[in-house]
Amino acid sequence: MKHFNLKRPAIFKSSKSFSYFLIFVLVFALIFLGRAFSQRIKLEKEEVSLEEKIAKIKLENEDLSSEAKKMATEYFLEKQARLKFGLKKPDEKIIVIVDPKNVGEKLNQENILENKLNNFKIWWNYFIKPEKVEK
Repeated sequence: MKHFNLKRPAIFKSSKSFSYFLIFVLVFALIFLGRAFSQRIKLEKEEVSLEEKIAKIKLENEDLSSEAKKMATEYFLEKQARLKFGLKKPDEKIIVIVDPKNVGEKLNQENILENKLNNFKIWWNYFIKPEKVEK
């Protein structure tokens, strides 16, 4: 049986240099692991905030969807047509409630436009014949 003589590499010859090498590798590994750990924590925080945003947007989306469904109903469209365009059904009567303070002013403006009164008559009606509102 032959005896094999294995030679150690130069780095292993002195235990001091080997210790320095191991310390260097350990410090490098700790720095690398620390950075990876801090990045993971940062990503987890970002994930939580994004999940909160997603939940908020989903809730907002549900609200908008229900609002869109509501707006698509015939009742809503009819109501909006009545309010915005003053439309009514054929057999329906409309009652307009007018503020009593503005009644005289509006009637005067309508009379002016309808009867095309001249300027003298308008001033005469304004100062001499003021309309009296009964209480």
